[in-house]
Amino acid sequence: MKKSLLGLAAGVVGVVLASSGPAAAAAAAPSPRLVGTFASTFTVTSTTYGTVGARYSEQLHFSPKCATGPCTTRAAYTPNEVGLSHVRLTPAGSTYAGRGTYTAACFDQQGNVIDFHGYNVAETLSLTVLNTTQGKATDIRGTDKTVTTLTDSGRQANCDRQGTVVYSVAGTRV
Repeated sequence: MKKSLLGLAAGVVGVVLASSGPAAAAAAAPSPRLVGTFASTFTVTSTTYGTVGARYSEQLHFSPKCATGPCTTRAAYTPNEVGLSHVRLTPAGSTYAGRGTYTAACFDQQGNVIDFHGYNVAETLSLTVLNTTQGKATDIRGTDKTVTTLTDSGRQANCDRQGTVVYSVAGTRV
């Protein structure tokens, strides 16, 4: 009887030790909080117009909807100075993902605005937190996909850059 109790106790200790290792700690760790401003680079990885490899610097601003911890967060930035993007991101582990829409301007060959509301843009943003300090994200990586369609006024103004662009995104908290 003592021998089987010792075997049972050793088995229980083994299970406790196995469930308290690094994998369990990672699974039990809370999701990181995505808050503040991140200096970010958007690099075109595929496009139906434009140039693959083109890079754009943006300041991504994250505003959580709760006072502490991880929660739904609003991402805002001005993509290529053509509109104001607002994407509502929902956390799942270390990844925040969501979708938003906005209206963007279109430009002529010289960079002058033709129509301030030339395009409707649907944006899908997915960001993974790579590093944290005190539970807050410090480094992010992910993808951003924008699908641009002409508005009626954009069509009348002869705006011509509708289509899809996919970017890789890398950012560091400032």
